[in-house]
Amino acid sequence: MYIYCYELIKLPSFKNIKLIAGESGLDRKISWVYVLQTPSLENWVYGEEVLFVLNSNDIYKTLEDAVSHCISCVVVLKDKNNKSILTPEAIQLANKENFPLFEMDYNIKIIDVTRDISTYIIHKQEKTEYLNYFFYKIFLSDNLKTEDIEEFVLNYGFSNEHNFLVATIHGKDVSKLNDIKSLFHIYVSEENVRFLSAVLNGRLVIIAYGLPKYMNKAKQTIKSTFSIINKKFSDSLCIGIGNISPRLRDIRYSYIKSIKALYLCRTNKKIIDYEELGFPRLLLNTADVNELKDYSTHILGKILEYDKNNTTFFLETIKFYVLCNGNINKSANKLHIHRNTCIYRISKIKELFQLDLDDAYIRADILNAFSIYDFLENIDSEFFNLSHNTFDICLKNNLEK
Repeated sequence: MYIYCYELIKLPSFKNIKLIAGESGLDRKISWVYVLQTPSLENWVYGEEVLFVLNSNDIYKTLEDAVSHCISCVVVLKDKNNKSILTPEAIQLANKENFPLFEMDYNIKIIDVTRDISTYIIHKQEKTEYLNYFFYKIFLSDNLKTEDIEEFVLNYGFSNEHNFLVATIHGKDVSKLNDIKSLFHIYVSEENVRFLSAVLNGRLVIIAYGLPKYMNKAKQTIKSTFSIINKKFSDSLCIGIGNISPRLRDIRYSYIKSIKALYLCRTNKKIIDYEELGFPRLLLNTADVNELKDYSTHILGKILEYDKNNTTFFLETIKFYVLCNGNINKSANKLHIHRNTCIYRISKIKELFQLDLDDAYIRADILNAFSIYDFLENIDSEFFNLSHNTFDICLKNNLEK
């Protein structure tokens, strides 16, 4: 378990401890505390500690040693006369290495500060373990009881007036999810909504909760915060956002919809809001990809095959004709062809495939088939089917209780 250097500043015992240099490194991780009592750090530290320096004949060398041993930050005690022992060179080194350098008065008791940090790390670990338990129970457990809900309400301050929203972040490198989680809580800012997050099944899951009138603003806050984070990671991140739920017990439906929304994420579209989806929302709730393929192939398969065998462009023509609601001039402009060429193609399509393109229901079927083609191009069919099976089991168990 670890905390971050910026969290030290929030501790009561750090109130009179000043950050002197290395502010840009405050996002470094801290695993524990070490008070320097040896000439060197060799064989005494693992890395990622807060190092307390009580005295040093060469503070610059001490900082070099700390940097080389991957210490997270250093707190330097002033001398007996309460004067700084830091040199301009030491401060310059800390800034150069993005290495947080703190200074504390001689009158502050070291034991109070180190105890505060250690206690904070332990408590954070306990809170994280309970939070992970809560996320598992509320989203994945098939044994969610009323007493569980009551316990969660007590621990996190949920109210009967609260609405809930779930967003799920997916990244290729699972090892970075905890860093993404920390960044999210640094950048997210919404006074009237609270946020909880945990890594669940290889994804970062975020819960936002607050009064109904603030939830749409919370959704926009999640989107803008994700955009900031995404710029900081070379790893390809995407986020799916579920629906707003009026009850804590129903929050797993928002989670499921946030996962489903991830299927539609692609290179040029990293944020998918389930509630903003139109026809694709129905497709996401279809359990069998093969059923979708059969439908689209039944409507458009013959035209697609004819184009392949005869080097024609009937499929493209019919697509724009339907999208332009049967308007020849608009269709021709979209296709960049002459109006008469468009008329000829439409005539041949009607003749070859016996399609009544003046029938609104047939045009709707064609448009749906094209939507399915686009949908299937942007999902992993195997993952789609596997996840639906998992969700079906989860929902079945939940609804039976």
